Amino acid sequence: MRSTTGLKNNRGFTLLELILVMAIIAIAVAMAVPSLHGFAQGRRAGNCAEEILALAQWARTQAIVRGKPYRLNLDPGAGTFWLTVQEDDGTIQSLGEEFGRTFSVPEGVRLDWNASPQPDGTYVQFLPTGRCDPATIHVTDPNGKVTEIACFSSTELFHIVSDQERQQG
Repeated sequence: MRSTTGLKNNRGFTLLELILVMAIIAIAVAMAVPSLHGFAQGRRAGNCAEEILALAQWARTQAIVRGKPYRLNLDPGAGTFWLTVQEDDGTIQSLGEEFGRTFSVPEGVRLDWNASPQPDGTYVQFLPTGRCDPATIHVTDPNGKVTEIACFSSTELFHIVSDQERQQG
């Protein structure tokens, strides 16, 4: 009879098995990367729309709290947007803080809007009464998908328009 006490019980992986698993993982990652790239591009437009929405909501709140008109300025040609405030003497000033910086639209993303022209330019104004200028802002991603940010009346808040709202007109 043979004794089995001298044999080792190897339960590990061989080098060949490890290399095979690594090759399968590398192939799977290589197949997933192009679709993740498209996802990232699509999210850039969504993130831009959320930044604009956050600025609009912050400007409305600050106008009420500080009792001064705030403006959301968009320059679709330059692909930029920023906030300003109207001081008591009527001058328009930069905010001089994080929300007052000029934000840039990500590469490949396009801005369009239909705000009513004002006597001194085109912007959306937020008043200390809580009212604002109605406007619609379109953020278009490189694939042509549009995210719409809108305030349909002077007493509404800006919000991202849902597909259901868009279908209802």
